[in-house]
Amino acid sequence: MSATVNVVNAVTSTFTPLIINVSMGFTGLNSLLLTIPTGAVGVVVTIGSSWMTKKLSKYNPKVWSLTFSTYILLMSCLLIWNIPDMADGFKLVCLHLLAFHPAAYAVLMNLSIVNVAGYTKRSMVSAGLFVGYCVGKSPSVSHALIFFSPIVQFANTGTTQGIL
Repeated sequence: MSATVNVVNAVTSTFTPLIINVSMGFTGLNSLLLTIPTGAVGVVVTIGSSWMTKKLSKYNPKVWSLTFSTYILLMSCLLIWNIPDMADGFKLVCLHLLAFHPAAYAVLMNLSIVNVAGYTKRSMVSAGLFVGYCVGKSPSVSHALIFFSPIVQFANTGTTQGIL
C-alpha cells in the first residue's frame, strides 16, 4: 500500500512546476507560483485527516480516511492521464488534488504502526513502509524522465558541463 500511495510523490514534489511550465505554457516564475496551492492542499488535508481520525476515534475512521485520500489520488491521476486535452484550469485542479498523498501516507503509517505490538515487529513494519516509499517513488521518477527526456537531457548536459 505504501508503494501505491507514493507513486505520485515525485510528481507532486518534483515535477509539478515542470508540468505546469511545459504542458500549460506558463513562465518559470508563474509555474512556481502556481504550485503554492499544491502545498496548501497537502498541509490542510494532512492536518484535517489527522484531526478527523483523532476526533472521531471511537468510530475508527482511519481506514475510511485512507480510502478517501487514495480514491482522490486515483481519480486525479486517471483524469490527468486519460484526458490530455482538458482545460488548463482543470489540469491545475487535478495536479493540486495529487497533494492528497501525504494525508494517505500519514494515516497509513499510523494505521500500520498502531496495529502492531512489539518493538521488533514495529521496526519491521516501519522498514517495510520505508521500502514501499522508495519503491513507489522510483517508477514515477523514471516515467517522468522518459516523458520529459528532452528537458532532462538538456539539464543533465548543463549540469555535466558545470561540473567540468
